[in-house]
Amino acid sequence: MTSYSFPCVYNVVSMNGIAVLTEMVAEKPLLSSYHGCYPIAAAIASVVGGALNSAGYGAVGVFSVASSITMILSCIGCYFSYSFEQETSITGIHNDDHHAEHDSNNDGTNDDSSDGSIEAEKSHYVLLLQNADFLYFGLIGFLASMGESGMTTWVIVYFDRYFDAGTLASSIGFGVFMICMGICRFLGDKMREWYGRKTVFHYNGILVVVGLMVMIISPSAPDAFDIYIGYFGAGLTGMGLATCIPTVFSSAGHLPNVHPGSAIGLAAAMTYSGSIVGPILLGGASQLFHSLRSAYILNVVLLCGIFIFSFKIPEETSKWYASEDISSHSHAEVTQSLLHQEHGEADTTNSSHNSIYRNSL
Repeated sequence: MTSYSFPCVYNVVSMNGIAVLTEMVAEKPLLSSYHGCYPIAAAIASVVGGALNSAGYGAVGVFSVASSITMILSCIGCYFSYSFEQETSITGIHNDDHHAEHDSNNDGTNDDSSDGSIEAEKSHYVLLLQNADFLYFGLIGFLASMGESGMTTWVIVYFDRYFDAGTLASSIGFGVFMICMGICRFLGDKMREWYGRKTVFHYNGILVVVGLMVMIISPSAPDAFDIYIGYFGAGLTGMGLATCIPTVFSSAGHLPNVHPGSAIGLAAAMTYSGSIVGPILLGGASQLFHSLRSAYILNVVLLCGIFIFSFKIPEETSKWYASEDISSHSHAEVTQSLLHQEHGEADTTNSSHNSIYRNSL
C-alpha cells in the first residue's frame, strides 16, 4: 500500500502546482474544477468495484488496471505540462510584482540589503509557518481532509451496519457522497468568484455539520425511507466538503514571496495529515463508544472547526486574484514570448522582463 499511495500523493502535489500556474495565467479560480474530476472518478470506481466484488471478482485485477491507468495518465500529463521556462516565468511574475509593491512602499528605494532581500533569503517553509493566514488555511484543510477520509473509509461500513444493506447498496451511499462533492467542485470556482472564499467556507462548515447530523439520525427514520435519508445526509456532507481543500491549495499557491510548489507541498502535508487522523479517530471512537453513530457525532463536533476558523480567513476583493498580489502584467504575453523564443524568434517587448522573472526565484 505504501508503494501504491506514495506516487499517488506525489502526483496530487504536482497536479495542484500545475493548476495554480494555470490560475495565474487565466487570472481566475480553476482549482475546484480540477478537483471535481476526483470524486466523479472515485464514485464510478466504487460502484463498479462493488459490483465486481459482488460478482466474485478479486481485487488484484482491479488494482492492476487502476495502476496502469494512473501510469498512462501521468505520462500524458507530463507531456502537456508547463515547461521549466514557462513555469519560471509565470512564478517569477507572481513574486516580482510583490517585490515591486514592497519597494514602492519603501519610498521607491531599491536597496538590495533591505528587508525584502532578507526575507528572500529565508526558507520558503519558514515564511509560510510565520504566515497566520497560511496556518488557518492549513487547519481548515486538515479538518476537511479528516472529514473526507472519515466518510470515504467508514461510510460503506455505516450503511452496511445500520441499514443491513448489501455491498452494492452500501457502495451507493459512498457514490452519492462523491458525486455531490464532484458536482459542487465544478460549481465551486464560480461560487468563489461571486461570494469570495470566506463566505464559501462559512457555508461549507454549515453543510458538513447538517449533512452528518442527517446521516446520523437517518437509521431512526421509518424503514421505508431510512436509507434514502442517509443518502441525502451523505450528499449534503459531500457538498460541504467539496470546495474546502481546493480553495486551501489555491490560496496557499498564490501567497506572495513563496514558490507555489513549496506552498502547496506544505499545505498538502498539513491537509493530508487529516486523512490519517480521520479514519483512526472514527475507528477508535467507535470501539470506545461501541457505536459508529456516536463516533460520527464526535466527528461533527470537530468539523465545526471549519465554520469557526473560516472567520479568520481574509476576505477576497471583487477581483479574486487582486488580494493575492498576482501579476498585473499579461501572462498571455509572457507565454507567447516564450513560444517565440522556442522558435528562435526575437522578442524585444518581454525579453528584459523574462530575464528578471527567471532570476527572481
